[in-house]
Amino acid sequence: MPVYEYKCDACGYQFEVQQKFSDPLIDTCVR
Repeated sequence: MPVYEYKCDACGYQFEVQQKFSDPLIDTCVR
């Protein structure tokens, strides 16, 4: 399963998430 790197545009928080190709993209900050 691939690991995706995300960065929140609002607060700059960076995080990694392990997701399937079929999972929806994350559009809210996990912080």
